[in-house]
Amino acid sequence: MSHSLGVNGPASHSGLVDSESIERESPLSLKRSATLTQTAQRPNENFALPGRLSNPSKDQMCLHTREAARLFTGSFADRKKTIPAIMGGRNCAAAMKSMAYLSGEDNPYADWALVRLMQRLEVLRERLKKMSTESIAQLEHSRTLGLQLSVLVSNRPLTIDLGFRSPYGFVVAQTVVEFDYFVRLTQTLMQRGLLSQAIAGSQILNMSQNIFRLFQKAVRQETLLSSELLKHIKRSDFLAVNDESAVKRCAKALSTFGQLPAEVLSKTLRPAFALYQSPMHSRAGDLR
Repeated sequence: MSHSLGVNGPASHSGLVDSESIERESPLSLKRSATLTQTAQRPNENFALPGRLSNPSKDQMCLHTREAARLFTGSFADRKKTIPAIMGGRNCAAAMKSMAYLSGEDNPYADWALVRLMQRLEVLRERLKKMSTESIAQLEHSRTLGLQLSVLVSNRPLTIDLGFRSPYGFVVAQTVVEFDYFVRLTQTLMQRGLLSQAIAGSQILNMSQNIFRLFQKAVRQETLLSSELLKHIKRSDFLAVNDESAVKRCAKALSTFGQLPAEVLSKTLRPAFALYQSPMHSRAGDLR
């Protein structure tokens, strides 16, 4: 009785196919095994594949504090233009999405802008998490002493539908809700006598200003990158020494943003969510 193990043969005592069994397998059996594998990887033409993934419901964000609501919405300039507009989270999200499209068209300065914005955003989020963790620890300490203190909530929270079409929008939304929770915790400590009003107000103001500055920077960089000359710049322009328009674009980019890091120009360092063009995509539309 033969003990050679083919595709459908019996298993060994250990449940695995040993090397001696494979060596004894016939060339015909090996060929049949390879054919079965290739067939399994190729979809059946008569079999309907699943449709495109989509949201079953709306994405929403719930905010409890006015500080977080203002952080997200920003504000318009007054009629006399004496008070400038303040760029909020939704403006930042739109700017980063626009830069992601430019990144998808191989604009290296859009890549660099997105990388730096995400790095700075991550620093701010880490600071938010650290301060929130410290506030939670204070509440937990009070609980161990027998004092039950609840975190403040709004009697009329604001629910915002999120229609973002890029991952960057949701990163911004995550930052805003983390700030919202930080404000709730800080005001809870203040109202329970665990933090002075001056310190609480200073912490909230300082954090909101830092995030606002980042949002403003994102909008400003997108405005510059979307200018008629810079929005067409590509990595290949830095090699096109005989192309007058390419040389002009590079000179403008260098004077505006400075020298590109080598790792950005070589695509070693890339944005977290930017997708580059391929023959399958006319734009970075996968970010929509």
